[in-house]
Amino acid sequence: MSGYMGDTCAESFSKASAMAWTETNPMNERRRFLADHASGHGTMVELCKRYGISRKTGYALVRRFALEGESAIEERSRAPKSCPHRTPDELEAMIVAERKARRWGARKLLRVLSDRHPSIVWPARSTVDGVLLRNGLVEPRRRRTRWDHPGSGPARASEPNEVRTTDFKGQFRTCDGVYCNPLTIVDLHSRYLLRVTGVPNVRTEGAKPVFERLFDRSACRLRFARTTARRSPRPESTACASSTRGGCGWASRISASNQGVRNKTARTNACTAR
Repeated sequence: MSGYMGDTCAESFSKASAMAWTETNPMNERRRFLADHASGHGTMVELCKRYGISRKTGYALVRRFALEGESAIEERSRAPKSCPHRTPDELEAMIVAERKARRWGARKLLRVLSDRHPSIVWPARSTVDGVLLRNGLVEPRRRRTRWDHPGSGPARASEPNEVRTTDFKGQFRTCDGVYCNPLTIVDLHSRYLLRVTGVPNVRTEGAKPVFERLFDRSACRLRFARTTARRSPRPESTACASSTRGGCGWASRISASNQGVRNKTARTNACTAR
């Protein structure tokens, strides 16, 4: 060994790196715990604290080892031994037999069996669906892929007055018995509520004056994001099939272009719900 500290550290590091990591598993830990308990190297409290288990677990492991021997340290299933709300085998057999004979669905099977055996408490429809699926009598439906229009997408705005969203917030009846439809217009970038007006209906004739008054006060070029409401006013700059009556003339007057958005999504609803 040389007199330099660097050589000493390098030699010590090489010896330490040659040592393997200590590997363990629950079965080895249980075996070591039982060996320490049998040799008397500490009380039950000390051993449980050292191995990180409760005293209840420690006593149960010792008692199980005394009864079963080496098989006591093996892993066991943690599934419950019984299920109180499980469907009885007799009812499940009746459901399966009726399904094979009639090829009916869960709702009709429950109605027919309930009329035939009114004294029996039958499970819910979802439980019957599970019984049929578990016995291979039905096949789960494959979810259909819903394709969006190529022009649709999340509305984005990089500055105020670039994109405005509109939506009807649902109708309600006032004290005089007249329906009111709140029409809201929101700036997408700042989330500022530009206009909320109650109109008698969702037709273009009632919503058009609201937009004209707003755009006359703040004339600018906009991208108009359609919202999830199917009957929202839609000023569109192109002669597409979904244009409302007078929509093209309205769009050219306020210099607005249309941008479609996805229906029934949280991202879309957040544009107008705040």
